[in-house]
Amino acid sequence: MSTTTPPVGDVSATPSVVRTPGSAEGSEPASAVGSAGGRSTAGLPLDLVGTCSARWPVTVAAAVLIGAVVAGVSIGPADLSIGTVARVLLAHVPLVHLHTGVTPVQSAIVWQIRMPRVVLGGIVGAMLAGGGAAYQGVFRNPLADPYLLGVAAGAGLGATLVIVAGNGASRLIPVAAFVGAAGAVAVTYTLGTQGTRSRSTRSTVSIVLAGVAVAAFLTAVQTYVQQRHAQDLQAVYS
Repeated sequence: MSTTTPPVGDVSATPSVVRTPGSAEGSEPASAVGSAGGRSTAGLPLDLVGTCSARWPVTVAAAVLIGAVVAGVSIGPADLSIGTVARVLLAHVPLVHLHTGVTPVQSAIVWQIRMPRVVLGGIVGAMLAGGGAAYQGVFRNPLADPYLLGVAAGAGLGATLVIVAGNGASRLIPVAAFVGAAGAVAVTYTLGTQGTRSRSTRSTVSIVLAGVAVAAFLTAVQTYVQQRHAQDLQAVYS
């Protein structure tokens, strides 16, 4: 088979094909094999490359979480050293019998006051992170937040209605906020899917636009209720 040799000095006519050492002429280039065989240009499997790229963010997040836990347990009005806090925590580890040498007051401060708050903060943060990741994954938008579907506006309106109702109904504030948030999502989904004949034609854009409208409407209603009950305005924002 005849081949055309490019003129000497014509760099643009030289084919840019990178061959691995030992590959014969006419064999498939390494870059083409890598793209077709599920391997990167460096010869590593794509799943391994993805694992390596995701390892650093997880490591950094774990380090930040550990640092936040240590700071939350160690810092407070009572001046307790990190060594004292560590001894108190080690004393509550199963199968570890350690004579800490700390006072009962110090042990109560660390284990009964600070540690529950740190654990509760971690659980709440994990729930918020999971909700944010779900929003961003469903809507394919890294800027998605609870205001996108009117969740925050619905929860605020439900809590506001319970507060202005009075008569000892403050215990129902969490329930009312949850019901308001769920109702806002239901209204947003209903409005966003109107006029569609099949699920394949449902677009997230219409749902997002419906969420913006529902959030604006519920916020306006909440503002109206607050203005009508000005004496409870401070309790609403507290």
